[in-house]
Amino acid sequence: MDEHNISENEKNSMNGAESNPVVPDENIVPIQTETTDSHPENENMEVHHHPDLHHNKKNLREYFLEFLMIFLAVVMGFFAENIRETIADNNKSNEYAQSLYNDLKKDTMWLNLILSIKTWRGLKVDSLIFILESGNVQKNSKMIYYYNSFLTVNLPFTPNDATIQQLRNSGGFRYFKNIELYNIITLYYNDCNFYLEREKERTLQFPIDLSSKLFESSVVIASSGITPDIMNSVFMPEGNPQLLSVDKQLLNEYLLYVGSVRKANDLSIFLLKTRIKDGLKNVMASLQKKYNVH
Repeated sequence: MDEHNISENEKNSMNGAESNPVVPDENIVPIQTETTDSHPENENMEVHHHPDLHHNKKNLREYFLEFLMIFLAVVMGFFAENIRETIADNNKSNEYAQSLYNDLKKDTMWLNLILSIKTWRGLKVDSLIFILESGNVQKNSKMIYYYNSFLTVNLPFTPNDATIQQLRNSGGFRYFKNIELYNIITLYYNDCNFYLEREKERTLQFPIDLSSKLFESSVVIASSGITPDIMNSVFMPEGNPQLLSVDKQLLNEYLLYVGSVRKANDLSIFLLKTRIKDGLKNVMASLQKKYNVH
């Protein structure tokens, strides 16, 4: 019975719905729902991939190749540095060689001048000795005054040592690898020092006391002066000045002094020709041969 009533009711409801259809209201706006992303930041997130920490084991060949590459890099760097230092050393040695050669060229000109002065001086001293030994001094007193002035006219040879001092102070001699060249250079400057020591030892102080007893001071002072050319620094006295004394002992003492000056001058010429000049030529020839300097 209940089922029958339910069926009847359902029928009546269906009939009512068909007879009274629902008309939608045009004024009702349908609600539109937006679908929002609850996690918008996910779009810009970076994706981090974790490295694979599980490496494959290298074989012996790979280890050997890595070692070989490192070894070659170190060796090449070593050779490159050696080549760079060699080039730098060669450039430095060439600079020093040229500078030293320039000093030696100046030495050559200065040496030739000193030799000519000393030779010229020696001839004058020889003339003075000849007159003093002749015994006729008062007759030749004017020439004695003249030649007496040459006793104080003297110039020693001094080498240009700017480069050699720089080489010594800075250790620059290490750039000259040729031991023979080093010995030749050292020998030359040692000989120069030896010569200067002998020159200093043999240079005698002019005997003022003795001179004051033999010569008129005003004539002696007027017989020499300072000139650009040392060979023009001695002047012939005016008139015929006489010696203050012809005492034999005084003249003998004076002659001994003049003879010592001549020996010192001759020794100086000998050392300059045999040791300095020859040594100078050897150094210049060796530098030309080794470094082609000019």
